Amino acid sequence: MSISFNQASAARVDAGRYEGEANRQGTIQVSLYIGWVQAQSSGDTKLADYMRANFPEPLASAMSAWLELEPLTNLSAPKTPFEMPEYVQLSRGQAVEAVSLAQIKTEKALESNKHSDNYTVLTILFATVLFFGAVSGRVRRTLSGWILIGTAAVIFIGASSILVTFPKLF
Repeated sequence: MSISFNQASAARVDAGRYEGEANRQGTIQVSLYIGWVQAQSSGDTKLADYMRANFPEPLASAMSAWLELEPLTNLSAPKTPFEMPEYVQLSRGQAVEAVSLAQIKTEKALESNKHSDNYTVLTILFATVLFFGAVSGRVRRTLSGWILIGTAAVIFIGASSILVTFPKLF
């Protein structure tokens, strides 16, 4: 149970790290794109070409595909290369996978916690059986002893029946 909670927590930490990396990369790539737009609009084609030649992936692929659509004249083209299907950040996908893993591990841990609670209740019921069995021999009246033994037997049969339906750990 606690292992699954720990694994879920670790997956959430990984998701945050991947998301942070994706945001950092996205910020850098947006800054590079803005620099390219400024160089293009000011007529500095040498700088614009240099910047475009050094765009990191996935911006380089998305930019090439975007420019093929002639976005300045084609109104149906996406407004930026970041809207292109070619622009896929690996870190963002890893973050989504880590969040999914964390959710699965959390659900497993909650299920294990439920089983643990059920076994705890059964332990208490079996302890009650032992208590009634021990006390039945110490009461002075025979009828009271038999009532305690009968109650212990009913609790034992009920708890044993419930135990059979529980998942086994081995």
